Amino acid sequence: MLIHGKKIFFLLSAFLVLALSVPRPGLCHRVNVFCWVEGSKINCEAKFTPGGPVKGGLIEVYSQKTREKLLTLTTDKNGRATFEIPQEARKNGSDLKVVCNAEMGHKNFWVVKAVEYAVEWKQRAVLAQKNPLCNNRAYLLTKNWKKHSHRSWPSSLHR
Repeated sequence: MLIHGKKIFFLLSAFLVLALSVPRPGLCHRVNVFCWVEGSKINCEAKFTPGGPVKGGLIEVYSQKTREKLLTLTTDKNGRATFEIPQEARKNGSDLKVVCNAEMGHKNFWVVKAVEYAVEWKQRAVLAQKNPLCNNRAYLLTKNWKKHSHRSWPSSLHR
């Protein structure tokens, strides 16, 4: 009886050691990045999943056209960062790739489309027409396009 108990204890111990030594990617954190436009500024928020905000995360803003780095800033204690839309991006109508580098190599990004931060209606329509992801080009180019607020735009422009 005592030998049988030792075998069970050994097998359970071996199973436990083996189970704990196998890497499990489900225990890693993921960084979620969200950005939105408010006037002439872009607001960003970075959070761990699951968990709290990315404190002191490095935010880098790149032009999607030229691939050059336009800005570098850090997130605050709430995982937020705000920056003015770069003039280079406004000038050439470039989408912005906002990359958040958190601690221990965690990284993610968000793309702010030029259509989202374009100032004038005509500029938005031209950019939407050039955007291959926009399925509703004709909608913006109709005679009634100025009557609509940006909230009533087609969903394809809210990316």
